[in-house]
Amino acid sequence: MYQWGKKPKCQECLLLPDGNGDFTRQMGMLVKKDNLGFGMRSWRYAMYVENGEIKKMFSELGHQDDGTERPI
Repeated sequence: MYQWGKKPKCQECLLLPDGNGDFTRQMGMLVKKDNLGFGMRSWRYAMYVENGEIKKMFSELGHQDDGTERPI
């Protein structure tokens, strides 16, 4: 996230890491990647939020646990 924040287009963005995955788990975006030796990981997603309200959410296609696709 640090490197993304250094990009010129991110100057007005607030990038918030979720090291423990607490927020990501509640969003339904935490996936199991034990088959790759990674354990629990955040699925790739981003969102545009204004005043605490999610206005737009972007998610990488193919949301899956251990190679088993599941709907978001």
